[in-house]
Amino acid sequence: MFWTLKAAKPQLSAAVSSNSIAVAFAKDSSGGFVFSAPASLIAEIEKYFQVALIDELSFFAPTGKAGELFEIPVSAEDAQTDRIFLVGIGDASTASFRIAAT
Repeated sequence: MFWTLKAAKPQLSAAVSSNSIAVAFAKDSSGGFVFSAPASLIAEIEKYFQVALIDELSFFAPTGKAGELFEIPVSAEDAQTDRIFLVGIGDASTASFRIAAT
């Protein structure tokens, strides 16, 4: 018997009931940074918490290495979330994900 697995669409409404939100980032080929989440979700997070994540990330002068971690305090009236963690995933390989997860 084979099982078909499907990922649930990430939704901000589910995330804001948690204490923190983690967003993975990596360096792109042009030397900039990209988030490993749907652009629509990043836009929702930025609007909801009134924060520009790429600007916040740039403030820290990240290298993009796996395991790099930056903490951004946030608040919103009807959210339990008080921190967004930006987590570097390096080259997005399995080894890099393992490093980032520790």
